[in-house]
Amino acid sequence: MHELKPTDYGRARALYEPLTFMPFCAAVLEGSHEGRVLVDDLDRPGTAFMLTWECWGYLAGDPSKEAFLRDLNEALFAKTFLGEHAWGLLLNCPPDGWREGLETVCAPHPPIEFPRKHYVAHKMSGDWQTCIPKGYALQRMDRSLLDLPGSLPDDVTRMVESIDWDADTVAKGCGFVALCGDEIVAWSMIDCVVGDVGEIGLYTQAPHRRRGLATATSAATIAYGLEHGLTGVVWDCYLYNAGSVRTAERLGLVHERDHTMYCLHLNENNHWAMLAWHQADGGNYQRTLDTCERLSAQQAQVPELVYVAAARAWAATGAPDKALAQLDRAVDAGWNYAPDLACVEFDGLRDTPQWQTLLARLGT
Repeated sequence: MHELKPTDYGRARALYEPLTFMPFCAAVLEGSHEGRVLVDDLDRPGTAFMLTWECWGYLAGDPSKEAFLRDLNEALFAKTFLGEHAWGLLLNCPPDGWREGLETVCAPHPPIEFPRKHYVAHKMSGDWQTCIPKGYALQRMDRSLLDLPGSLPDDVTRMVESIDWDADTVAKGCGFVALCGDEIVAWSMIDCVVGDVGEIGLYTQAPHRRRGLATATSAATIAYGLEHGLTGVVWDCYLYNAGSVRTAERLGLVHERDHTMYCLHLNENNHWAMLAWHQADGGNYQRTLDTCERLSAQQAQVPELVYVAAARAWAATGAPDKALAQLDRAVDAGWNYAPDLACVEFDGLRDTPQWQTLLARLGT
């Protein structure tokens, strides 16, 4: 396994052609975004691994190069590339022929499939200002945000610091925030631009979700990007993220393709907990319970997420008492991430006294 110099990334470009619909992958190859590229042969690469943002990986080329894949597996678990505090890796690869190669890279853990939907916006219809919910204000990301009281979210700070203030283009990105008073409670940003195409990311603080802020900030950001030099804006989301899918379709984005991302958690217990959660996302509730039971039987210290995943499965299969008991166990184990309770499986529990007791224990 050898690392290419940034000036030599062009040698691996043909291998990555099936993945360049993802702007961050294309941006590393063109040198506009930081990343690392490792190959099996410096002069004539046949297989390659790209790493960017510390946890986003891209495999490409010949999946039968077992020596390269085994070396990559060893380096990942040794955290040679990922850093001492890395939790794991989100992997993308071409759609065909990579199953066995992925199993080699992730061994001894099974790769967790995260199906995704890929949308592209080429135009925006309507006036985004009509989307702003009452009680909120939208503002384009600019230097004036630095004057707000309190600290800015890290993503917003990074964007404000990267924007080219002297240019009338979005070559380095753009974004909008939603303000409730002086507090930034939601934001959308195009933070990767390759040629005339950018990729959008968004976030809404938990207390302000389900009020239309994602739609408003995204509409404003996409419209601004298309008005200032972009011909397309990419929106890529998890298939089971119903809110993100609804927002993309509400905005009129074009569904271009489906693809699969794979998750590897370096900690074995956390990897199996993530697998259980994903099985619940897909409605595979018996598999969820089987995975949770296996982990609980084998390990003295079970990740909190296992109890919440089991609760989702019990709630969905008509066992509310067992679901609530699992949620209580999660709180006892230290779980306090209330947004997990937004899962649809819990809808039938929300009017019960036990649910109100649970919320009180979480402090919400």
